[in-house]
Amino acid sequence: MKSAVFERQQGQLTEALQTLSTAISKYPKYPKLYMIQGQIYEDMSDRTSARAAYAAGIKACPKEPILWILASRLEEADNRSIKSRALLEKARIAIKANDQLWAEAVGLEERAGGPAQAKTVLSRGENIILFF
Repeated sequence: MKSAVFERQQGQLTEALQTLSTAISKYPKYPKLYMIQGQIYEDMSDRTSARAAYAAGIKACPKEPILWILASRLEEADNRSIKSRALLEKARIAIKANDQLWAEAVGLEERAGGPAQAKTVLSRGENIILFF
């Protein structure tokens, strides 16, 4: 992972992606590898590959909230807020009572310009988190 990060910092994105592919084949349950891979693809403006990287990460590590959040933010950046909401909803089902996912959902609604919807999501989150 450190090699891939160094290569990324040096602007050697292709080499970093090759290093990450090798690392993912050896350590498929390490979520940080998928995160870095997706972010590199985003830096390269290759949203399709970034989507695939995050999806593979979510499949391999479904309990990692940051992967879900990065995938959601990618969809939001691509003006696909419905898909972004759906990803966060799936994440909240897969990972019960996670503060990060609820906070991201509230933030998504605020950024989408729906303060009333943000308050609704916030109240739902408070009720669920207090329940657990």
